[in-house]
Amino acid sequence: MTAQSVPAITGERPMPEIDTVVPNSAQIRNHRPSGKDDHPVDREARQAFRRLQHPLPEWRPGLRPTDAPQVNAIGGLAEIPGQRASPPGLTSSEVEVGDCRAYRPDDDRSLITMRAIQVREFGGPEVLEPVELPDPVPGPGQVVVDVAVTDVIYLDVMRRSGRAGPAAPALPYVPGRGGAGRVLAVGEGVDPAWVGRRVVARTDGGYAERLLAAEEEIVEVPDGLGLREAAAVLHDGGTAVGLFEATPAAAHDWVLVTAAAGGAAHLLVQLAGDAGARVVAAARGERKLAMLRGLGVAAVVDYSEPGWPDRVRAVTGGSGVDLVFDGAGGEYGRAAFDAVADGGRFVTYGSAGGGLAVIDPGLAARRNVAVHNPLFAGPPPDPATARARIARALELTAKGVLRPHIGAVHPLDQAAEAHRALEERRTLGRALLLVSG
Repeated sequence: MTAQSVPAITGERPMPEIDTVVPNSAQIRNHRPSGKDDHPVDREARQAFRRLQHPLPEWRPGLRPTDAPQVNAIGGLAEIPGQRASPPGLTSSEVEVGDCRAYRPDDDRSLITMRAIQVREFGGPEVLEPVELPDPVPGPGQVVVDVAVTDVIYLDVMRRSGRAGPAAPALPYVPGRGGAGRVLAVGEGVDPAWVGRRVVARTDGGYAERLLAAEEEIVEVPDGLGLREAAAVLHDGGTAVGLFEATPAAAHDWVLVTAAAGGAAHLLVQLAGDAGARVVAAARGERKLAMLRGLGVAAVVDYSEPGWPDRVRAVTGGSGVDLVFDGAGGEYGRAAFDAVADGGRFVTYGSAGGGLAVIDPGLAARRNVAVHNPLFAGPPPDPATARARIARALELTAKGVLRPHIGAVHPLDQAAEAHRALEERRTLGRALLLVSG
């Protein structure tokens, strides 16, 4: 087989010569020029076709990268259990990848790969390993997102360390719960108009250049909103909107937010302030308190100092706060309960202080304080509700009501440092991993 050039798709430059590359109908239908070298085969400068020396496993649309053979940083194929076979309907020298088929002669098996982070065993940040994996292929009802940026949340840390309980993933896995970018390809049954649109996706596998998601797991990013800001509210924004919808604050209410410099908490501070409430923000250390002062709160309190609940009560004139959003948990959360007024409301949702705050039901009843644990008291929100909350958070961010504080931006291959900083509580607001762009 001799090398050939393929005629250019209308409006684009010709694809480079790679023995023979034949765009299929989905590629021609879906690809839109963006002014960047983001065509699947235009990425040779950064991610060349890898020469694999072993037979390929069975490959089909809808497989996530963790279902495929593991490719290390130099292109070697790691052994995996199970039967190996060529993809159905293809010759042994032909591999269907994304929206194109790449052919190489003489049984030279090649594959378009993507950079990713993989966890092969539970442990500390050092188990976050940069690897290369095959690009995902969308199946029916699915899309592939070209990820620009993803957020780093505490659930990522808990899953990596093996402390996520029922939420623990099967090994090996690609960490992350989503990302922000552009739709690169769509599967059968998905509107091709999605291709090229900026979206956030909330699904497993976010620490990678490509993300496979169901159509119902993506939400379009409003015009004018940056992808970094969109990624910063993907999880925190949906959480804050859900908490505030369930337990809203009214104008002139006193609201205490603990661990207030955290991802969801600092957005709750802003939602309460936008509603006209008077917010007391509790955090530890001057660096975090300074950030919170910039959000226009009524008062800040360092909850590492003894007697801090008394200071909160003093700010309110002695009566206590009407509502607590407790993102700290543990002993900090139990102390925050002492700052709530009789007849008030106490919402606990975080565990940064060492587990959720456990409030004595008898004490709460005697003081007529309603205690809520919305994130753990029942089933998670259905997909439609979760998607609506994310869309609302994106809308509020585009309008400037929510201003996510991006405390750190790390390159993808420094995911371990991002986790380390989060565990050591050095991160203000939300940390991001910059995947591309």
